[in-house]
Amino acid sequence: MDRLHQYLDLVKRRGELGRSVGSADFLIEYLGQEFFMLPPADVYSVDFVAGKFYRQLSEWGQRVRSTSRAQELDVLVEYAYLLQKVQMIESFLGVIRYLVCQLPSIPEESLGKMFRLFRLAFLVGGDVSLLRLMWQVDAEVLSYVTLPQTIHQTLPADLQDAITVGESADEQVFDRHNSLAGVRRCLATLDGQLTDEQYQGLSLNQAALEKDPARYAEQLNHLFGSFGLSGVSSVDFTSDNVLSSLRAPTPDCGIDDQGLVSIIVSCFNAEDTVGYALSSLRNQTYRNVEILVCDDGSEDNSLPQILTHAALDSRIKVFRSLKNQGTYNIRNALIHESKGQYITFHDSDDWAHPQKLEEQLVFMAEEGLEVCSARWIRVDPAGAAVFFVDGRAYRFCVVSTMVKRSVFSVVPRFRPSLVAADTEFHASCVKLLGESRVQILNKPLLLGLWGEGSLTRAEGLKAENNGYVAERRRRYSEISARQQVLGSQIVTDEDVVDVLKENGIYRAFSGVEAVVANQ
Repeated sequence: MDRLHQYLDLVKRRGELGRSVGSADFLIEYLGQEFFMLPPADVYSVDFVAGKFYRQLSEWGQRVRSTSRAQELDVLVEYAYLLQKVQMIESFLGVIRYLVCQLPSIPEESLGKMFRLFRLAFLVGGDVSLLRLMWQVDAEVLSYVTLPQTIHQTLPADLQDAITVGESADEQVFDRHNSLAGVRRCLATLDGQLTDEQYQGLSLNQAALEKDPARYAEQLNHLFGSFGLSGVSSVDFTSDNVLSSLRAPTPDCGIDDQGLVSIIVSCFNAEDTVGYALSSLRNQTYRNVEILVCDDGSEDNSLPQILTHAALDSRIKVFRSLKNQGTYNIRNALIHESKGQYITFHDSDDWAHPQKLEEQLVFMAEEGLEVCSARWIRVDPAGAAVFFVDGRAYRFCVVSTMVKRSVFSVVPRFRPSLVAADTEFHASCVKLLGESRVQILNKPLLLGLWGEGSLTRAEGLKAENNGYVAERRRRYSEISARQQVLGSQIVTDEDVVDVLKENGIYRAFSGVEAVVANQ
């Protein structure tokens, strides 16, 4: 661990300086090969913190000890805020429940933040008992909490009387974005209140719900154009999934060769979507890529679809799992198979804008980044944009994450989980590299299918647009964040794996083998 500590200290120093550290760069490169893709326990055995929320959380205990009793609840409100920032969701929910019990004693200057955190806690947990607790403590205060109509109407009748239906533009957009009458009403009555994002998304949805392909293409191109992106040439509504019909010309690449980019794709039972997903990657303006695709024991015709594309494009390398093992085990295996100076990922049911890679590479170079993610728009099979409870449609897209290869000598490998290991990976990047090295490009560079087959929509694993996160996801998020915050001497990898197993989301690594395209 002394060598690992030395190595991470050098990496941290280089990151803080924002430049090379002389002859130590050679040592960083040399040691980085030794520490490539370590398990989380090895990485978190070293006290190495760069992300600001993690630093603040690590300092919280000291702050409490120096805080007067009169300020304790103020500090606890801030603590709850930090917990949700680092994704210790179960701890966050527990602290909010305690703060509700202490509501009459919370200083007035902290009440606004407390109410916002309370609302978030209810949306994330979907726990009606939290609302009832607030009602028992102070029924009048509960009336200040607003919820969108579509969430409000799911509450028991007595709570519906106690809680206000929200009428903000964000809440109305969330309530009405997926019906033609609702979209038209928003566009007609909220003029001047809608953000550009909301206006563009609702206009796109109107075209989708009216099944007007020409208007849909026009609106989509207007949306892309507002971010300086090229448009699509055609779309139709004859298929069951609009993403499969998108056609986009490939404009000239606007940057010089930045080195090989490895794109890693896992596929399971995606015969209807993997074709357009791969086409969108083959259609990138940035051409120096390799596309590593692994079929994870599909029971449909996914593998033949992949092989068809591989026969058309020598940049595609095909693999298959020796046994079904999940996306994140496949990523770990294919990172070792990859050759790129940059590594990124893609899902088998998403569509990448032709300029996705180019835009991310430019952003990374301009900002001096180690890690870059983009935004995406989730669309249903009919092509309508999905708005979330915050009234937004342009979301952080964790699957879009692009990293320099050297990142895997600092950040641990992906966890062997069925879901959400990429969210943990991104959190690890922030903790270990810091926010200045890990940023989100504020452009929607992907369209992601919001379909019933997605794991984010699966019963017991949901991460819904109403804010709800399934308990099994929350438990994983909690234990992994605890390891990041407390270290692997306190929270071991075995502890995390036990939680994954208890919640039925652990996946054993099986390895991959290459598949020859003409088989």
